[in-house]
Amino acid sequence: MSFTLNIQILEKKITMTSDEAKKKLDVKTEAPVLLSLGGTRFDKGLDILLDALSQVKEPFYLLIAGAEQGINRATIEDKIKGYQSQVKMVLRYLSIEEVDLCLTAADYIVLPYRKAFDGASGPLAEGVGYGKCIVGANHGSLGKLIEEHHIGYTFESEDCMSLAKVLTCALKNGFEYDEYAKKYRESLTVDNFQRSYLNVYLEK
Repeated sequence: MSFTLNIQILEKKITMTSDEAKKKLDVKTEAPVLLSLGGTRFDKGLDILLDALSQVKEPFYLLIAGAEQGINRATIEDKIKGYQSQVKMVLRYLSIEEVDLCLTAADYIVLPYRKAFDGASGPLAEGVGYGKCIVGANHGSLGKLIEEHHIGYTFESEDCMSLAKVLTCALKNGFEYDEYAKKYRESLTVDNFQRSYLNVYLEK
C-alpha cells in the first residue's frame, strides 16, 4: 500500500455496515471474517496463515484480497482444500473503494509476516483506522506496535501452530479496544499521520 492510499483511506468515513460491505463483496457468512489484505508476497506469510487455519476449529471466514504475487492461486487452492467453502479470493489490485469494503467487512486483520519483513504495515494502520483487531507476528516493529498499543494479538513469528492457537483464542473470545488502543487510533488521524511523516523527513 502506498502512502497516498493510506491517507485516502484514513480520510474516508465509514458509510456502511459490515453486513452491507459483505453483501457487496458477496461474502456469505455469519462467522467472524479474517482479512489478508495486500499482495501475496512470500515475505508476507499468507501460506503460514493458510496452514494455521487448517488447525482452527472455531467458525471463521477468510477473505484474501490483493494482487497475486509470490504465493499464487494454485498454492492457495491446494492449502485450503479442507476449508475452501470458508474462503473468498479477490486476487487482483484493489481500488480504494474495494479496500474500504474489505476493511469494513472484516473483524480481524491478519498479518502473518515472516521475519524478513520488518517495515511499516499499511494494512495495520488502515485496520486500526477502522477499529479492527490486528493479529500479527511478534517480531520487530510489527509486534511492538500491536503489543504496546493493545490493538490485538501476537503470535510467534513463522510458527503456524502458534498462529492457530492465537486465532482460536481471538475467534473464541473476541476483542475490544481499550483506552491505549483508542488513543493510538486517534493518533492515526490524517493530520497526525501527515505530521509524523513530515517529522521523519525533517530529521534526515
